Amino acid sequence: MGAGLHGLNGVNPKAAIHLIQTRLLYGLDVITLTTKDIKNLSTYFRKLLRQIQHLPDRAANVASHLLLGRITIESEIHKRILKTFKNIIRNENSIERKLAIRQLATKSLQSGSLFTKTVEIANIYDLPSPYDTIDNPPGKQLWKNLVNKTVGNHCIKQMINEGQSKSTLARLNYENVKEGQIHNIWKSCGTNMP
Repeated sequence: MGAGLHGLNGVNPKAAIHLIQTRLLYGLDVITLTTKDIKNLSTYFRKLLRQIQHLPDRAANVASHLLLGRITIESEIHKRILKTFKNIIRNENSIERKLAIRQLATKSLQSGSLFTKTVEIANIYDLPSPYDTIDNPPGKQLWKNLVNKTVGNHCIKQMINEGQSKSTLARLNYENVKEGQIHNIWKSCGTNMP
């Protein structure tokens, strides 16, 4: 990382993580990643989270995520895939929408298609099935808010459960943990983002 994004001498952790996450996730909503790719990306992201916050390498994964109010990379990718699917099905006469309809009708869930992957992701978070939403898509803002809230809450809840089971995180305050909301300790740092 450049000197400006390091936890000791640079930008506020909230601003730094926003910059890194934007660049790290660009375009990953349309690429089908393998489990190994996601694991490597997650490991790298957690390392960056620790560096930004100047946490030791042995710090719990959930602590580095929860202190910055960030969900896992896998969940971020899931959000982006669901939003991309929504954008595709909203365009009535587009080739992409016709392709989505065809692949959802003919491909199996094991095919690795972006559209069948969307079905799996919707099932994980108990969101409306793409089979149901393709004919009657919800409004753009409604869908965006639903995806952000559902995926974010699901991931944060899992991390809180994991954190509460670790004795080293017994003193971490879980009451105000929300996606996108940083811990109070980082609010006192300089370089606030608008």
